[in-house]
Amino acid sequence: MYRTFMSDLSHNFILGKPSKEQQKLADAYLSAAETLVKNLKAGNTIGEVWHSVNDTLTAIGYIQYTVPFFGHGLGVLGHEWYPPIGNSEEFTGILLEENVIEVAFLSITIPGVGGMRLECPIKVTSNGGEMLTSTPLAVTIIDI
Repeated sequence: MYRTFMSDLSHNFILGKPSKEQQKLADAYLSAAETLVKNLKAGNTIGEVWHSVNDTLTAIGYIQYTVPFFGHGLGVLGHEWYPPIGNSEEFTGILLEENVIEVAFLSITIPGVGGMRLECPIKVTSNGGEMLTSTPLAVTIIDI
């Protein structure tokens, strides 16, 4: 929390050497997460951001494992849903403005393989999203 603004934050870890399927999942997750952050750009619409991430996940074959919602606003005392980055006619035309904050969200889960989740506050800039944390997008592998 910062001055009553609340945000989610997550990071992904794999303990030990990842299986081939886990590594593929981690790579797909990183590709989609990078697409999301890059497209949180002033002048883009919520719909454009949603479609760019959805298209990336579809192209790499992970869309069926993904929650079809890619973020939300940063709110005061828990009111953080607006505007959601989803494929809803109510929100797809909303234009992202410079210096607003969105929480990038990405959740991919493959039964029997694992799951990856992103929640990170992102500042919308004219060049794309600026992460407001030092937590990397890439999964951290801990050798045990």
